Amino acid sequence: MSLSLLGGNMPVIRHQNRVAVLNVLLRYGPLSRTDACKITRLTPATMTNIIGELLEANLVVETGNRRTPDSGGVGRRHVMVDLNPKGAYAVGVHLGVRSVLVGLGDLKGNLVQRLKFSVRPGDDPSTVLQSIAEAVSTVIREGQIDRQRVLGVGVGCAGLVDPRLGVLKKMYHHGWHDVPVADYLESTLCLPTAVEGNRNAMAMAESTFGLGQKVDSFVLVHVHTTIGASVVIDHKVRHGGNDAAGQIGHLVLEPEGVHCPCGQRGCLDTMASHPAIVRQAMETIETHPESHLARLRNDNGGILEAEDVFKAAVQGDSAACDIVAAAGKQLGRGIGHIVRILSPELIVVVGPLFETGNLVMEPLEKAALSDTARVLGLQTRIEPTNFGSDLMLVGNVSLALLRFLYASEPEGWLEEGTRTPHRSLSNRNGKSLGTARAFI
Repeated sequence: MSLSLLGGNMPVIRHQNRVAVLNVLLRYGPLSRTDACKITRLTPATMTNIIGELLEANLVVETGNRRTPDSGGVGRRHVMVDLNPKGAYAVGVHLGVRSVLVGLGDLKGNLVQRLKFSVRPGDDPSTVLQSIAEAVSTVIREGQIDRQRVLGVGVGCAGLVDPRLGVLKKMYHHGWHDVPVADYLESTLCLPTAVEGNRNAMAMAESTFGLGQKVDSFVLVHVHTTIGASVVIDHKVRHGGNDAAGQIGHLVLEPEGVHCPCGQRGCLDTMASHPAIVRQAMETIETHPESHLARLRNDNGGILEAEDVFKAAVQGDSAACDIVAAAGKQLGRGIGHIVRILSPELIVVVGPLFETGNLVMEPLEKAALSDTARVLGLQTRIEPTNFGSDLMLVGNVSLALLRFLYASEPEGWLEEGTRTPHRSLSNRNGKSLGTARAFI
């Protein structure tokens, strides 16, 4: 989704004007009304009316006054306005393979409440959805938030999603098919619900609040149980045909390599995903039974997680460092294909692996930004997210905020009349201002 900064002055685009102002304040606030007019190209009269309505809805606040830089320190002082983070909230839900994260976030993506519960193989999807609905109600209640100020719920799923219908089409690790996530949560919670792939939701967070704010195009690469990407071009997530873009974990790098569940051999997933890293660590233990990794496994009752390997690498264990470096090199090879095909301004890498810092980043960058890329003059930067493990929740809070507040150009299936309902907002006196879509 894009954040529109340009408005217009015709009454028929009143909604777009309001959202343009919200987006300008999100990106540049606090601003004077004069500066907001310069960015949006709205007239002063239109800006005054919009700010008045947003103040009435408690979505923006006046934050004091100051002289603008071009005033020479003299003349009239300008009243500054900014988003009111506590003016409204959204709930984010990360539906993962092994756990569910639920968080409540404000208008600037700050998390104010969160909880987590486990998902086990064989769990029925309806049971999991019921637990999610209860968790959403819990974070709203424990956050002491008026439910009328909750714009909606954003759900990011580790699987193949149809965002138009709000359906989880496939979650391979649990064998789930065609799960009506949005319909269930909307009917249970009476809150509008948006559903996306988890990586696309994380990319929305980076585009709205993170490293992607200042670039037009970037790619987010997420490494965990599998490896996948989200492509953002002109501030819009690109879903591709069948909503399946970004499956870089199935780039074949070694045709004679390890078998992949997809049927191929030598996919990136088989070299650098968490299961691949654990497999390589277990192979190391077989040949080095006295190693630090072997002691970690024994101390954990025979179980070794990828995170254990990362911690061992940070602590200086040579075998773990070698495994992390090898994963970085293979990821770099895969990312190099993205660089040469799309030439994005930025690649954001996400996942626990990147907590190892330069141990993974140096071989990754060396492999990704090869001599070929340099000869072609490609200037892509590769950076780990600044959100850390919070990105999954911030991503899904961002999904809800974008869908139900900040999106000024609905992408066809988000327009009025589709299955997604809209949240009613009230002013400070409790007077209804209509639905969120209609009001802002």
